[in-house]
Amino acid sequence: MEFKYKDHPLWKVAGGIWMFVLLADLGVMYFSFGDSATNFTWILPLFSIVTMILCLMAAFFSFRVQQTDYVRIKNETIFIHKGPIRPRQKIKLVDLKESRIIGEQLVLILRNENEVAINLRQLSIINSERLQQALKECIVIR
Repeated sequence: MEFKYKDHPLWKVAGGIWMFVLLADLGVMYFSFGDSATNFTWILPLFSIVTMILCLMAAFFSFRVQQTDYVRIKNETIFIHKGPIRPRQKIKLVDLKESRIIGEQLVLILRNENEVAINLRQLSIINSERLQQALKECIVIR
């Protein structure tokens, strides 16, 4: 079972902002190559290139986040997406003790007393209910 991020217009706005920052960095780099008055002419273009790469990655993530699985249940394991850089968190269903809904979060309590939160606002209402139903088959949700 796969539960994708909720379609939200702010993701596209964030992607547009990152693209604007990328273009601003491109402009800074263009003007810094033309300025040979400083002794450190290589630092600003290098910094601009690094920030342009990071901005491009952030924009790419923002535009494609609705196609990404936020939570995936596969082969008796739950995979939770933690962002574009961090790997997915893996939790075996047998390691789950119980679960609680606290505000807008579904908190999974593991047998070793650790807690893992799933932000239900990132899922559509239908996917949120489907996720809770799938988890009710193996643990108690309070």
